[in-house]
Amino acid sequence: MPAPKASNIERTVSHNYKKNETIQENSSEPVLSLSESSFVCDNSSSQTEIAASEDKTENGLPDEDKNITDSFDDESKSEEETESVPYDELSQEDTVYEEQTIEPEIIQEPEYTIIYDIINLDTYIYDQLSGSIYSSSGCGPTSAAMLLSSERNIGISKDDIITTAYDNGFYYDVGVNFTSGRGVTLENIRDLMNYYGQEAVIDHLWNYSNDDIVNTINSKLDEGHRLICGHRTFSGSLHYFVIYGKYRIDDRMYYNIVDPWGGSVYNWDQWTLTDRIISVGGNDDSTFEGCVKGLLWLD
Repeated sequence: MPAPKASNIERTVSHNYKKNETIQENSSEPVLSLSESSFVCDNSSSQTEIAASEDKTENGLPDEDKNITDSFDDESKSEEETESVPYDELSQEDTVYEEQTIEPEIIQEPEYTIIYDIINLDTYIYDQLSGSIYSSSGCGPTSAAMLLSSERNIGISKDDIITTAYDNGFYYDVGVNFTSGRGVTLENIRDLMNYYGQEAVIDHLWNYSNDDIVNTINSKLDEGHRLICGHRTFSGSLHYFVIYGKYRIDDRMYYNIVDPWGGSVYNWDQWTLTDRIISVGGNDDSTFEGCVKGLLWLD
């Protein structure tokens, strides 16, 4: 057990001593003053059996008991001095001793991820499957509506832009009632933008490496452009969605995407995105795939 603090011992002795003084005042029999250890360890009646010396001093007490009484007087004075000193002002040596006996608590550092190089452009979300026209091949015009509304503040519905694209021949292959067919090329989307009085730029990313594609996307997002991206889905279909932001964790880029198929929002890392673009395969304008592959943004 650790040693009790000095202030606690002094209070115990002083309390018992004062108790004995009270008894002495009310009794004709002399009361023997007991040692400090007797009061701390045993307060039973057997303490009165301690023998007193027959040699009396001038004060009527043995020299030995008189010395004990004197020591209690000193301790009583010491108690008053100790109680008047706040605990915080005890000697530096005592404070250091107490601190050394406390085992330091091990604090677990929180885990966190640093995200930087952040671009997040506010973008209206359109769903090609909603409205009165269920357009399974309407991802291109629906993506165009996101750019027109978000960057040019042109209010247009999904049904209106798909109908406009169809009525003006901006579909490569519209199919039957917009529910089949191959859809549109990036050139078709650029013509649709021109119809609404907006200039658009195309980069087909033909023969680009992964790093070239990432650098191109990053530079356009840094300039404040949302991007329509032609790629191949995991199921093998050609498709368009809108890239509206990016961020970096460690050495990897992630891209914020709005998909017109259901109006869903999700993130792809740089390797997934570049793989889906390169997988289109066409590297010139001689094929439909080659004309879908790449990026389009408003100038």
